[in-house]
Amino acid sequence: MHAQELYLWKLKNGEVQMLMESFGDNDRPRSLACSHTATILAVGYMDSKLQL
Repeated sequence: MHAQELYLWKLKNGEVQMLMESFGDNDRPRSLACSHTATILAVGYMDSKLQL
């Protein structure tokens, strides 16, 4: 089984940061949403979990 990784790319400086790594089949990120102030990132997973 391969790990699923989620990265954040910062447009201002080109920096790339790994936000998370998961190994389960149901732990795969399916959707992303950012707050209007760009201070909160929500990640939705295949198993209906939500992480802020």
